[in-house]
Amino acid sequence: GLKVVLTRPCTADAKDVSLSKRVQVANDAGAAVFVSIHSNAHGNGREWTGGRGYETYVYAYGGQAEKLARRLVEEAERRIKPFGVPLRTPPIKAAAFYVLKHTRMPAVLIEHAFHTNKEECALLKRDDFRQACAEHIARAVCGHLGIPYEQSAALRPVLRRGDKDQAVRELQEALKKLGYDPGPIDGIFGERTEQAVRAFQKAARIAVDGVVGPQTWGAIEAALAAKQEAKPAPKPAAKSGPFNDVPADHRFAAAIAWAKEQGITQGYGDGTFRPDQPVTRAEVVAMLYRALHRQG
Repeated sequence: GLKVVLTRPCTADAKDVSLSKRVQVANDAGAAVFVSIHSNAHGNGREWTGGRGYETYVYAYGGQAEKLARRLVEEAERRIKPFGVPLRTPPIKAAAFYVLKHTRMPAVLIEHAFHTNKEECALLKRDDFRQACAEHIARAVCGHLGIPYEQSAALRPVLRRGDKDQAVRELQEALKKLGYDPGPIDGIFGERTEQAVRAFQKAARIAVDGVVGPQTWGAIEAALAAKQEAKPAPKPAAKSGPFNDVPADHRFAAAIAWAKEQGITQGYGDGTFRPDQPVTRAEVVAMLYRALHRQG
């Protein structure tokens, strides 16, 4: 499991917390990752504007923060985009925001939608959209840290014919993995999805009513877990270094990986670092500048 540390209280009467305090809380906690959660804004704040969409920010490209951001974008594609919130171009941007620059762990800032856009503001007030935002973060962080994501069946929504949302799509995907035909994976609980649910309920020897409540969700999760356990364990991947030509056992692999993580050097476009190649004075100055700029 994971322990979540909030950098500010989540009560109705909570006061704002300075950026430096948020960074201090994260650094003192020794957090594995830092996620700064926001909604975006555009215009003067007195009228609705057309700005809309989802995007993420990292301090510099090429490190663990960008890897986490990519997982977030993948989850946003599945869970936030279906609500009609587009992914902005590019969905991952680099910026020297204080909380990204001064935290000592991979840090990502997320703008889920625009509260200055009338349609997206309405979404931000909806429980199902906020749940999707929270779940996309949880799934991305778990994936980044190599921890299985588990959601209690009791917390899943009750689904029945006529429902249309991301949870229905997940139900359809689960049924298909278990060998049942729910029809198109479209997030619409129609006749074929109901037939697949009933077929599964009958096979699982639980109440056959076509409604997916806690009992059916629990049976589906148990069936998926059993199916996963039956698969042969994958062979562990060979341990790679920070660049194609810098293996993990290179004498300076740790230092080179650190420089890449901090955005001090990004190597070449072909994924190499060329550790034995001489550098020019200009390149040395550029790397020193980036290192000192990182330190503030």
